Amino acid sequence: MALRSRVPPKPLNTYADLAEQTAARGDVLNVEMKLRDIHGAGKLGVHVAQNISDRLNSLGMGHFPEVLPQQQWEQVRIYIRGSAVGKLIEAALTINSSSNRTLRDAANNEDSQVVKKIRELVCD
Repeated sequence: MALRSRVPPKPLNTYADLAEQTAARGDVLNVEMKLRDIHGAGKLGVHVAQNISDRLNSLGMGHFPEVLPQQQWEQVRIYIRGSAVGKLIEAALTINSSSNRTLRDAANNEDSQVVKKIRELVCD
């Protein structure tokens, strides 16, 4: 099992901070919808949530749920698109045979980096 830092995570003041913390946590991170503060919005609403989603996407980050909630205390999962974990998350959220194959391969390959990352995340 990987050593975990006992230093608390840095505050998330910018999208760069969010990307850095997400990468540092194995390419996936749960955060509250206080993402509105990073975005510079005083209040969440449908348009602010969509603009946050668009900004995350432009920076190579995905999120779940697909439609961001409009309550600041609700949790969302942020992940790095294209990373091993990101590919697995997207495969789990996409219903097609290619995604099924990705999930089967990850489950059947005990030595893969994907499975190791999932174990790290589950054990956090």
